Amino acid sequence: MLDNAQDLVCRTGQPLGTSNWRSVGDTAIGDYQCAGRVSAQSRPAEPDTVPAGLLLSMIPTWLDDVVQFRAMKFGVNYGLDGVRIHLGPRSKDYRMTLGVARTKMVSEDVLRCHYDFSITGRDSSSIIISGIFIGQYFL
Repeated sequence: MLDNAQDLVCRTGQPLGTSNWRSVGDTAIGDYQCAGRVSAQSRPAEPDTVPAGLLLSMIPTWLDDVVQFRAMKFGVNYGLDGVRIHLGPRSKDYRMTLGVARTKMVSEDVLRCHYDFSITGRDSSSIIISGIFIGQYFL
């Protein structure tokens, strides 16, 4: 739990922590990966890899596990930069490791933060996705 923006600014260049493990069930993976297929018969029984887009969409959930401010009006997810996707074996559980790459006080009560992140699966120690996540906080 961070008291204020300065707490996050002071941690620039340092790791913040690792999120909780989150399960990505077979149904979610199958439905996402098969989106756009015309025929139900063409649906694979066991996809080999988890869809990267599904994992990327989970970043805000994982972010809440690691970064929380005591007093924040709201936050805006600005997006991603420099994302690298490494194809790897599918896992049912994933988590995100987060660090502070750089911060900028946009105004007295607005902080923009660029986080280094990496997503790994429980069944493999290799990084599945890595990059920069950008968030802006109104404190």
